[in-house]
Amino acid sequence: GEFEPWGHCSRLVLWLLQVARMTSALQLVDDFVSGCRILCLENKHQSAALRAAKDLPGMNKSVSRVDAAFEACTSSQFTVIMVTLLAAKAKYAPLEDWRWYAAQVQAMVTVADSSLVALVRDMYDFVIHEVARAYMEHDKPAMGIPLIDAAIRRIQPDLRRLTPIHADLCKLCLAAKNFKPALAFMDTDIEDLAVDENGKFDAESYLLYFYYGGIIYCATKSFQRAALFFQAAMACPTSVVSAIMNEAYNHLILVSLLVDGKAPRLPRYVTTAAQQPLPIYTRLAELYVQGSVADFLRHVESNRAAFEKHSTYGLVKQVRESLFRRDILRLTKAFVTVSLADVARRANLRDADTAERYLRDMMTRGEVFGTIDQQAGAVRFHDNPEHHNSTEVAEQMEKRISDSSRTLSLLSSLARVADVNPNYLRRKLDIATQNGSSGAFAPETYTDKDDVDFNMGF
Repeated sequence: GEFEPWGHCSRLVLWLLQVARMTSALQLVDDFVSGCRILCLENKHQSAALRAAKDLPGMNKSVSRVDAAFEACTSSQFTVIMVTLLAAKAKYAPLEDWRWYAAQVQAMVTVADSSLVALVRDMYDFVIHEVARAYMEHDKPAMGIPLIDAAIRRIQPDLRRLTPIHADLCKLCLAAKNFKPALAFMDTDIEDLAVDENGKFDAESYLLYFYYGGIIYCATKSFQRAALFFQAAMACPTSVVSAIMNEAYNHLILVSLLVDGKAPRLPRYVTTAAQQPLPIYTRLAELYVQGSVADFLRHVESNRAAFEKHSTYGLVKQVRESLFRRDILRLTKAFVTVSLADVARRANLRDADTAERYLRDMMTRGEVFGTIDQQAGAVRFHDNPEHHNSTEVAEQMEKRISDSSRTLSLLSSLARVADVNPNYLRRKLDIATQNGSSGAFAPETYTDKDDVDFNMGF
């Protein structure tokens, strides 16, 4: 055909422009690093953080250059650069060599300056969330615990501040069945909540922390602390009632039966919308309070599949055991001497041997006082020798008061954050206007050996 020089030139120009744009995109990481290094060396870290937020979205086409750039910036004064590069890698590249990525995160956490991390907290939290997820996906939770523990301590002025990555540590500890690292944080009084550079907090992460923390306390038989954590999850100032809050309420009902022998009474600050447990749990609590053992056992058996699906059957079994113990305890108030066979009949136990086993265990725990006469096949109950004036009783009362103070402190911190969060306040006002009121995963289970199940699918 006829030669068209101008058409040919225009196509050439477009091609050259496209090549230039591609080259510019490939150089974005290098340009970012070189520019931010100068800013960091001049102690203009706030300007470096602003550039990081602006350049991060464009790094998707040059993420292959992150590793080389990262190696040149492993120093505390380049904290903003390290965090940004690791965020870009996790966001835009598949973590095929996840162990290498974890090693890079470890290098960053080791040298990072906490005051500079505060300038890019969103990215830092994202990086830690992603590396924790990698450990879970590759079934190596125990390996990830030291790294996440160090990541929390790096950004905390002390252990009394709750961060979004506490939930990651709790989840890894649950999966690894190693609770001690998480308990080191959970047993510390919380007085403050960490927020990002915009003053916002990650509601989902806090919900997960309280939920997973409650499960950890269930696993360690610290049911009173578990109840406090589940209650805190329900009181979290989020405008949307989530599945996590519903799970927390289901667990709170079971734990409250173990602690107080009745369904929980929720504080006024818990929105009505959050108070929606599944009917099988409210019915379970009703039957427990009524003391109808036969109906209770039928309810448990007929709904066993549902309890197992919700990963609560382990706790349900413990509630069942506590019902048997409660009936035995009632006998101590009605009889001085009673046959083991009669104990079994009145407490709905299998036989006299089972009744004897329960009695001996309750005596060991200090729940019942008495003497078993095996020849006569009977038990003689005694009065409690404790007059409630010992140091042990005083220490127990002090511990309960301390636990309540911890919860009040934590909920007060949540309320303070909510009171200045415009998104939460706006949503709460919308709910109040609409309703005319004050507002509002594939499960993994613990073994039955430990008698605790939990849902980790969030």
